[in-house]
Amino acid sequence: MIQVGGDRDQLLYVEDLKTLETYARQADTDQLLDLLREIEMTEQRATRHLNLHMALETILLRLRDAVTAAPVPLPT
Repeated sequence: MIQVGGDRDQLLYVEDLKTLETYARQADTDQLLDLLREIEMTEQRATRHLNLHMALETILLRLRDAVTAAPVPLPT
């Protein structure tokens, strides 16, 4: 929300705004949007037999990569 100029009244953890702004400056918007789509798909698949732990771990690793300057390769 910070990166795209969204309503700051909707932010959680406003007390950490400076940190959030730092992450927003270096975050990759396309990666974040892809990640959001993946989260939505994972949510839809959660009703089936999905390894939820593995799915969440992958999502968190991708989130880390989206907000850091040098992405770390995912394990294969």
